[in-house]
Amino acid sequence: MVFRLWLTLQSFSKVDYFPEFSAKVRKLVYNPCGVLVAFILMSLLCGTFIHPQGFIIGGGLLFVLILGLVLPWITLRGTFSKVIFSKNRAFEGDSVETQLVVKNYFPWPTVGLTAQVDKGLFSRMGFSLIPARNSVVTCWEWQPEKRGVYPQKISKISTGFPFGLWENSKPIKSDNELLVWPRIFPVGPVPLSGGEHRVDGNVSRRKIGTHGDIVGVRPYRRGDSPKRIHWAQSAKHDRLVVCELESCSRPSIQLIIDVNPDVHSNLAGHDTFEWSLRIAASFAKGWLSEGADVGIGWSGFELPPSSGAKQEKNILDALATCQMDKSKSLEQIISCQSCGHLRDGLKIIITTDLVHLHGSCVSCEKEEYRWIILDVDGFQGSSRSDKCIACPKPWLQIMNPDDLKKKLLGGWKEAIHGT
Repeated sequence: MVFRLWLTLQSFSKVDYFPEFSAKVRKLVYNPCGVLVAFILMSLLCGTFIHPQGFIIGGGLLFVLILGLVLPWITLRGTFSKVIFSKNRAFEGDSVETQLVVKNYFPWPTVGLTAQVDKGLFSRMGFSLIPARNSVVTCWEWQPEKRGVYPQKISKISTGFPFGLWENSKPIKSDNELLVWPRIFPVGPVPLSGGEHRVDGNVSRRKIGTHGDIVGVRPYRRGDSPKRIHWAQSAKHDRLVVCELESCSRPSIQLIIDVNPDVHSNLAGHDTFEWSLRIAASFAKGWLSEGADVGIGWSGFELPPSSGAKQEKNILDALATCQMDKSKSLEQIISCQSCGHLRDGLKIIITTDLVHLHGSCVSCEKEEYRWIILDVDGFQGSSRSDKCIACPKPWLQIMNPDDLKKKLLGGWKEAIHGT
């Protein structure tokens, strides 16, 4: 009977019926502050039932407890801290100088401070002594490995001095935010397309038009401007000959990114979603520098094609803050009204070879669509048997990160033939 009762009690002790309550109790009891409170209660009980000297011990322990809780709180009330980035924007892997400023307003020195500025920037840093009414500035070089807005987590400065009974903390203010853009790679020339806007002083596509440089001569046609008559050739051939002019045109391109989390692998360092953003950033920066109109879009976001440094900044800023979203399928994004206005321009779609598993297949054979397909197997180092094999060969097939650099530099026919 006694043995059965003992087994029953053992089984009840192994079951955690109130996990949240038990976690809070363990956090309090295993803390030095909780241990001190337990000793204070024991001292008061001893003073009540055994000897009055227990009250003296309990009072001393209570004084230590109050001092250990109040001093850290007072210390932080007289300090100010902030983190400063040397620049507001940077690419992945760029060196960024970061400063941490801690100021002491008290007329006495402050000791025992510990600062944590975003776990991705550096580990905990301690300050043994900050002089009275003075500041301490710490500088270090940091290279962000992933795009995003930094600091990404709440930075804090804390102290448990003098006894370490309870660590009090308060946030570190950020003087400015650092926006980290995706890493970029060199890309090949703008692919040939029918979707172009006529402009002056921009990309030349060697098309016949009414503006730009002279590309040749031809016989006069009714309606040609007399200013374009080539008098020397007209005299030579005994008929009117006019100059054939170039059409100054700017290609129009829309980059479309598949942000559906179901089609991407998420292994650290081989995340196909992050590599998709780097591909888009590379094409946007490279082709905008050539004078093309480039826009970008994904589920819930669309930036119409435009040109110039401001458009480049807008695209890179959007890519730095882009998040996965499955509210719209890839087919809905491509056929939506905002993308439909680009009737004659190129639509370059960046996705993986898992896209057709989710009912988002659109035609890969249309001329205005150029598909960039990332091979999930090559990026994550494993084999998937459920990949799509129904579509024809895409415009660019990216097998792995090393293959990406080579393909972006010239993996399509316009780049191969140098046109």
